[in-house]
Amino acid sequence: MKKIGFIGAGNMGGALATAVARTDNTVLVSCAHKEKAEALVAKIGATAATVDEIVSDCDVIFLGVKPQILPEVAKRTIVLQENS
Repeated sequence: MKKIGFIGAGNMGGALATAVARTDNTVLVSCAHKEKAEALVAKIGATAATVDEIVSDCDVIFLGVKPQILPEVAKRTIVLQENS
């Protein structure tokens, strides 16, 4: 079983997290909009997490964020991974 993290819980991230939650893997979800993350977590039985927790704890990470913030989120994810 793997820990799979989703940074972004909107349409794309939420749909992917929902599909992965049906497997035997552990799903962690982070979203800039706390309400979206809480709703998704409750719906699919996942765990709410911070970006830092996802980067340090997960085997696989999906970035489901808007294209205009993708470079910033990707860079932060890489820096966190290098420092963990």
